[in-house]
Formats: sequence, structure tokens, C-alpha cells
Amino acid sequence: MDDEYPIQIAPIGLKDILIPKKSENRLSALQPNLEKIKEISECYGGRGYYCETKKLNVE
Repeated sequence: MDDEYPIQIAPIGLKDILIPKKSENRLSALQPNLEKIKEISECYGGRGYYCETKKLNVE
């Protein structure tokens, strides 16, 4: 996670859950647990997840 930006629920119409990641590499390496995503979405009323990063890693 990127400690500079917390996970947030964006209340723009239907709720989206925003998840900041520290790097493009970590973002690319995500392996979503679909059952857990469904469980969290139902708990918080979220309809979608957006995982993003502000940093660009050039290798």
C-alpha cells in the first residue's frame, strides 16, 4: 500500500473503493481474491475497485 494515500470509498453515485499502490510493479503483480472482493463490496456497499499508483517505475 501507499501510506501517503489511504484506501478510500468514493461516494460518487455508486460507491467505488480506491486502493493506492506504491509502484507499477506492485500494481501489476496483484492477484485478486474474488471471493474476498465480493465480501468487502457487500460489507461497504462498493460496486468496484480501482487500484492505481501515482509513481511510474522505469526499469
